[in-house]
Amino acid sequence: MKILNKKPAGKPGTEMTKLKDFWLSLPDDDRAGWQEFFSSKVTTADIRQEISARLNIHLKQDSQWCRFRDWELSQRAREAEAERVEDDYRQLLEEFGDKWTLDQIQEEVFRRGYARALAAGDFKLAFATMREEVRLQRVALEERRVILLEQKAAAREPVEEVSKLRLTPEENRRRLREILK
Repeated sequence: MKILNKKPAGKPGTEMTKLKDFWLSLPDDDRAGWQEFFSSKVTTADIRQEISARLNIHLKQDSQWCRFRDWELSQRAREAEAERVEDDYRQLLEEFGDKWTLDQIQEEVFRRGYARALAAGDFKLAFATMREEVRLQRVALEERRVILLEQKAAAREPVEEVSKLRLTPEENRRRLREILK
């Protein structure tokens, strides 16, 4: 399951960025084959040579391979966490779908994800979880704001119609009270 489709950080066109782009574009089966090759008893130099021969990506130093390996392991951890989040959501929806609102379920999913990230010491993931929760809260607030503006506009139309009528001030107040009830 791929969750991170965005471009990897780094300078465009560098060998490391090319390798990360290649990695993100791989189907899961091909990725598994490469992971098996990486975890075999092949030396780092042989891995770099194979990447150069098959992908035309030239990692000149072992440290480049080590940084890629760390990045790839981090990607795996993030993908595994994304699957756990989806499982949490499904499980909570099944268990509490008729008792909780979707917002409550979503809040619990974020709470669990945040707790797992902190327990694992993955502060980047914990921060990303918090950032996503805040983003979704902003979206919900914006949706609520639009609904309130639409309600306000709908309520204003009858008020404007009453104000166009030539009524006495007392009749005008009475009609406005009826509309705004």
